[in-house]
Amino acid sequence: MRRFIIGISLLLATTSVWSQKLEDWTTQTRQGHPYTWWHWMDGNITRHGITKDLEAMHNAGITAFQLFNLSGGIPAGTVKYLSPEWLELVKFAATEAERLGMTMGLNNGPGWSCSGGSWVTPANSMQTLTWTEIQLQGTGKEQQLQLVQPKSNRNYYQDIRVIAFPTPDIDQKIKDHDLKSMKAYVTPDMLPASQETFPADATIAKASIVDLTGMMDAQGNLKWSAPKGNWTVMRFGHTSTGTETHPANDITAVGLEVNKLSSQALDVFWHDGVQPILDYLGPLVGPVLDNILVDSYEVGSSNWTAGFDREFLKRMGYSIFDYFPAMAGYCVGSGPESERFLWDVRKVCSDVMAENFYDHFRDLCHEHGLKFSSEPYTGPFTAMRAGSSADFVMGEFWMDNAGVNITSKMAASVAHLCGKKLVGAEAFTATRDNARYFNTHADLKSVGDRFFCEGINQYVFHTYVHQPTDAAPGYTLSGYGLHFNRQNTLWSQHHYYIDYISRCQYLLQQGSFVGDILVFEGESTPTVGVAYPEAKAEGFDYDMIWTDMMYQLTVRDHLIYTPAGACYRVLMMPKSEQMTPRMLQNIKRLVDAGAMVVGKRPLVSPSLQGYPACDTQVQQLVQELWGSGKVRDISGVDALLKAGVKRDFWTASHNTGFYFIHRSCEEGEVYFICNQQKLMRQMECSFRVKDRMPELWNPLTGEIQAVQSYRCQGDVTTLTIPFQPMQSWFVVFRKQAESASNILAAKKTGPLQPLDGLEILKAEFNRFVPNGIVDNSDNIRELVRNNRLDTWCNNGNWGDPAPGIVKHMQITYTIGGVRKVLYATEGQHFTLPMPGDSGDLLIEKSFYGAVPADLDEESMSHSDATDQLKQLIAEGQYVIPVDNRWAAGRTFRKEPVLRVSYKAAGETCTQDIRIGSSLDLSKHDEGITTHAAMTLDGVWAVSFDGMDAPAPTIFNQLQSLSDSQDEAIRHFSGTTTYRQQISVPKSYLSQKLRTRLELGKVVAAAEVFINGQSAGNVWCAPYCLDVTGMLHAGKNDIEIRVCNQWANHLIGEEKTGRKKTVSNSRYWNKDAQLLPAGLMGPVVLRAIK
Repeated sequence: MRRFIIGISLLLATTSVWSQKLEDWTTQTRQGHPYTWWHWMDGNITRHGITKDLEAMHNAGITAFQLFNLSGGIPAGTVKYLSPEWLELVKFAATEAERLGMTMGLNNGPGWSCSGGSWVTPANSMQTLTWTEIQLQGTGKEQQLQLVQPKSNRNYYQDIRVIAFPTPDIDQKIKDHDLKSMKAYVTPDMLPASQETFPADATIAKASIVDLTGMMDAQGNLKWSAPKGNWTVMRFGHTSTGTETHPANDITAVGLEVNKLSSQALDVFWHDGVQPILDYLGPLVGPVLDNILVDSYEVGSSNWTAGFDREFLKRMGYSIFDYFPAMAGYCVGSGPESERFLWDVRKVCSDVMAENFYDHFRDLCHEHGLKFSSEPYTGPFTAMRAGSSADFVMGEFWMDNAGVNITSKMAASVAHLCGKKLVGAEAFTATRDNARYFNTHADLKSVGDRFFCEGINQYVFHTYVHQPTDAAPGYTLSGYGLHFNRQNTLWSQHHYYIDYISRCQYLLQQGSFVGDILVFEGESTPTVGVAYPEAKAEGFDYDMIWTDMMYQLTVRDHLIYTPAGACYRVLMMPKSEQMTPRMLQNIKRLVDAGAMVVGKRPLVSPSLQGYPACDTQVQQLVQELWGSGKVRDISGVDALLKAGVKRDFWTASHNTGFYFIHRSCEEGEVYFICNQQKLMRQMECSFRVKDRMPELWNPLTGEIQAVQSYRCQGDVTTLTIPFQPMQSWFVVFRKQAESASNILAAKKTGPLQPLDGLEILKAEFNRFVPNGIVDNSDNIRELVRNNRLDTWCNNGNWGDPAPGIVKHMQITYTIGGVRKVLYATEGQHFTLPMPGDSGDLLIEKSFYGAVPADLDEESMSHSDATDQLKQLIAEGQYVIPVDNRWAAGRTFRKEPVLRVSYKAAGETCTQDIRIGSSLDLSKHDEGITTHAAMTLDGVWAVSFDGMDAPAPTIFNQLQSLSDSQDEAIRHFSGTTTYRQQISVPKSYLSQKLRTRLELGKVVAAAEVFINGQSAGNVWCAPYCLDVTGMLHAGKNDIEIRVCNQWANHLIGEEKTGRKKTVSNSRYWNKDAQLLPAGLMGPVVLRAIK
């Protein structure tokens, strides 16, 4: 493969010196290569399709797959899950994988929801509390009562307890008690225990609860002499939640989800649903089938299992029955007591699920020589604790709203803290808008690079759908996921992108992650972690940590270590005002050992354990730690800067538009830096590396460039790096620097020039709604009827601004002149006004999406700075400082940013520039000198290869295929080949010159041949190739093969009604806008010095 030119700066010199690991980087055959999910749909499975699919994966560079069986709205096939025919096809797939040198994993059951199937009985399914209650007027004499059996599912029910208590005079229930007790679908990021108070007449005295269980017979008859007064009698039991695997149907063995709180139920599930597969595969288990997967948790909550009361007593030290009415919403003792009890319930549920499901699943895998793969999130548990069970822990990221998904950072944190080499991600999944043959390799790269910087180092493509026939474009996963399969028109050039991924992942799997800050997520559950993006923006990186791991930390030389050896400089506490005395004792242990700990001071304990004395213990410990100054109420970043710790990575733009990750290896320090801007930048970058020589490693080509001009100053090395639009570099420090003197090349002087075609669209200065959140205030206001709001917190009303994570809604409103805030969780129904409210309802602001519990929603009425910015540019200012003068006299509780949208070089860009940084709208050059250049603007012979291919033709000038007057060309999808013979002057071929071929604009990927020899492939900016040595003086044949997406052909079919394609996904309509396609140029041959 020829070199892919990124811009040759005078400060760089190519070297052919490669270390052993670098040779592995370009020649290794397995490590670093991506995996994929492989979905078998609705029983449509063939041997022909299996072989063709696996060979296509193998040829593209995929080395492993994880197999799913599910329903996706495709007409049902004939191969039923777990049938002899199905087992034989799985074995055939395994033998084909073995032939191709691939390995495979298996999702543990049908669908993707979690773990279940048609063989799960109601008794072994997920369980929930259920109850009935009656009111009784006590007389002091024996009465016979009939207690109706509570509602049951699947004809399964087991009694737990019968209790009675004096009926409260006021009927006031605990807010959201169904969520807090985990009866309803509780989701991550639930707030800590509320301190809500209840009037005495609305509470139940704990001592007044009477156990009547032994007095009821099997038919529900109860004889009891109730004391005088009004009594409530409740019959509690548990039943199946009725939750089934999904998406699945009869052919894919739809059935109940297994009980996640019972290891015994999981044993039965494994025996009946997993073991038959392992037995059938025999010796292929281990060498070929090497892992079992539990996908992301999407099956709701469960708050009971046989023996749960004993588990609760063992873990919390008091009986769950002391406060049992609170599970049904009654206040027992007091508001704080009941809330703390429910906090304890959630904690026990989470811990039991982690042990009896995730830990036990791992143990079952290991007993059979298998690894355990897991996506442990969006469930009613502590995600990182559950994830610590996995051998291969995974997050996910989406093409929609890339950057808002915390699960990737969660998975990376678990892997780093536990010493696991690989950090997986369900990669490039998408909703319908981005899952319709829309994305190019360049689109994937920009998103994927962003998540490399979150710690992901092993993509698992979402998804490759099995193609049982050769019909195109074939089956898809309905409206979800990247359509990544052999029928995709880009597939023939996909392996070039896989090469890029493999090089990146190989290096990102070396050594260990470097992070300075450890962010404690707090003790509340469920949770999926607490992101700290401010650290990255300030040049530091971080990991998150969960409760159990906190107790395993040690301190040496003021550094904080996990048992696996992960090391950090500072521990940052959560923003919560609640923490248990046990955790505070642990914090004291770390502080006394020399750890730097910072963060908000807690006020009370969230738990009922030891109440109320626990709060006194909290206050005493807080005084000892925070009161003495041993722990400071500042951020992790501020703590590091005050301690004199240098930023790990910093740019002249204050990291605006750049992301990074740092790994430390035996050979040296490895940084991955990605430019997330659509413009070329020459950026001065500083690295926290002492006295080492920097090298630039190009993951597009495997080329290494030794940097000749850099500066070592103390613990920091600074150099200028040329970044093409959306380009990424590895910066590697292996060798001792030759000199610590200032040898950084002087910056070029002279008047600045603006970006090509610069046009300011809009400039605003304010605090902005974060990515992944929508302002739905107007929508909410429209739903208010007769002073009442009655709605749901879900995507149905507001769309999905943050796919793949649980959303929240925060509504700020006034009622009767009193300002209040409602915070709702996805799936929750709510009404306003709340009970007890009165007066006129006025909606001030509402936000939906990845809304944190502490969202600062100060005025979002942005200060328009468009005219001000245009005036500065008119005056010739193209590098513009951002400071408080842009505030126009306004004050902000949090630091605002200048958000600028503009057009330049044919691209529309948006940047957020923080105070202290500068907006750079100046043109950056590549640092090259052009000796000569010619534009290939002659006649091109054009031919087509694909469905309904047009006849060969001549293009007198290059343009998008979609702009052609020829209907067949306009709607063509496939490979278009452009040929031209050019005459190259001898002067271009001097030994002192290099020659490159620039293709200009290309959609979507191009393979270039010169005189019949491959010159390489281009699939992302800057779409140019080094062709030195391939040309000769005189006539030369140029051939450029360009692949474009399926979209234009599918739109054409909708227009004509003539449909040759076969697919279950037809999301384009006849009026849809055609996508740019083909070679648009200008094509330039350039001789450079």
